[in-house]
Amino acid sequence: MSSRYAHLGNATATTHHSTACDTPVTHGCSTSLLQRLVDRSAYGALVADACEFNRGLSRGRAARLPFVDTATRTTQRPAPWLYRPQCDRFKG
Repeated sequence: MSSRYAHLGNATATTHHSTACDTPVTHGCSTSLLQRLVDRSAYGALVADACEFNRGLSRGRAARLPFVDTATRTTQRPAPWLYRPQCDRFKG
């Protein structure tokens, strides 16, 4: 393995060049990670964690004070008209 990909460990792109259908490729993902993504309950937990993380980012972004952009000399702040409340998103 070249030193360029040493940080990826043993699971770097592994290919066997026989035919296009017989070519297993692993791009740095461990098999346990792939197995967890296939499991429905683990996948649901992963999506729930990602949603909570994104909610935390949104809360933090909304709580930040506005700042002055030095290039345009305008005050940058969240644009509330770009976001709809949850009750407006699921009409129908």
